[in-house]
Amino acid sequence: MKILLVIDSLGSGGAQRQITSLACGLKKRGHQVEIFNYYPNHNFYRPIIEKTKIKIIDVFGKKRGFSPKVLYQLILTLRKGKYDLALSFLNSPSFYLELSHFLSPLTIKVVSERNSILDFRWRGFLRYFHRLSSCVVVNSQSHYESLWQAYPFLRNRLNVIYNGVDINAFTKQPFPKKGKSTLKLLGIGRISPQKNLLQLIHSLHFFYKQNQWVPELNWVGRWDHSCARQGAYWKSIEELIDSMPEEVRKRINFLGEQRDIQKLLADSDALILASHYEGLPNVVCEALACGRPILASNVSDNRVLVKDGYRGFLFDPNKPDSISESISSLMKLKPEQRNLMSKRCREYAEQYLSNDIMIEGYQSLFEDLKKTLTLN
Repeated sequence: MKILLVIDSLGSGGAQRQITSLACGLKKRGHQVEIFNYYPNHNFYRPIIEKTKIKIIDVFGKKRGFSPKVLYQLILTLRKGKYDLALSFLNSPSFYLELSHFLSPLTIKVVSERNSILDFRWRGFLRYFHRLSSCVVVNSQSHYESLWQAYPFLRNRLNVIYNGVDINAFTKQPFPKKGKSTLKLLGIGRISPQKNLLQLIHSLHFFYKQNQWVPELNWVGRWDHSCARQGAYWKSIEELIDSMPEEVRKRINFLGEQRDIQKLLADSDALILASHYEGLPNVVCEALACGRPILASNVSDNRVLVKDGYRGFLFDPNKPDSISESISSLMKLKPEQRNLMSKRCREYAEQYLSNDIMIEGYQSLFEDLKKTLTLN
């Protein structure tokens, strides 16, 4: 099958990571895969794709907002390439792909939403264009249920496929040696209001006031220097940290983009993710594969992935005391309890979150859609 994958960029985001894994996996299974993107300067995953000899179609000159040039180039690509199927990740790439259907109707269109947020304004407007696609893939059961309830016309198009993780690359790791009053937490994600860093920092201060010490927090991820809104958010983070006691300030580290996530997880006691909303977080999948307990906000499918008290602890992302309480719960675990939790994490990842399961899900979906189109 000849497949075109459509994404905004090959940067370091979660959707980009999944589409990279999917592209490599589909090619390994004998499919002809190409990738279309319109922010080619963001190229965190480009070396991996180029190594597998997958063709990358770049569109240069895209600025913020809707781009007729991107739509035109996508239509030309679809008509010239004669693809059996095209799959897009994220809202804007999906909008372009669905609009292209008017002038490239022979290619099956599949779109994928990656965050479990309804937002009846702009996202709600975009969802009405899902009528032009054959299928809408979501990566969490909670988002499936929300869309099924809110958009009846999508019910026969919805499909759930969980994110995948390379089980062989992310292996179960022993915990780092602990001293008295030491705990290392790892946070991973783009620095944005969604990730809720302000409340997370407040929770460390709350923990300090109760315990007179504070865990070390290492945060991995980029922030967009060109975006005024993100620049203002970063400034508010800096101001908040500056207002904290020195004991808290010196325990918070921002590491920027990093490639060796497994090593960072191995050097940490747990992953912490305080997001206001998520799809199915890649970082949670990877931490589970490494046998690391998860401290996460009770949103999306985290209640299933973490199962409060079983593979980690859940909290209310809007309450610093709730976040602090989850850290205390982790701290109080005895070594044998922590090792059992680690074992459960790895077992869950192996059973439900491998790349093979994810790739098989998409391949089966594509084959079913092509078979249905042929019969029709």
